[in-house]
Amino acid sequence: MKNVLRITLPRAIEQGAIIVNLHGQLEGRDALQVKEQLSDVLSVYHQDCTINIPNDTSIDLGGLNSLIQLQRIQSANGTKLKVVSKRDSHVTKYIKLAGLDRHIQLQYA
Repeated sequence: MKNVLRITLPRAIEQGAIIVNLHGQLEGRDALQVKEQLSDVLSVYHQDCTINIPNDTSIDLGGLNSLIQLQRIQSANGTKLKVVSKRDSHVTKYIKLAGLDRHIQLQYA
């Protein structure tokens, strides 16, 4: 059975940054849903955003595209997007393979 994507939005903004925890799959419709929900939050708060992505999260081109779009929103707002994931995760590997690590800040968990 496919995992359902869960987004835990922040209850409070900590130290001037929005902290988001993703669980499930960052693929297809789920990835689009993430982008839409986070776009709404980022357009209201105009804060740096950290996205915590666990090691078991899978990602496809739709997920990469969502991260690119979120990075563009953050850049336009003058804020930063950071992805926190394990060094050996699929998410980290695909971000690096696509060359997106030049635009999206990666931090290893």
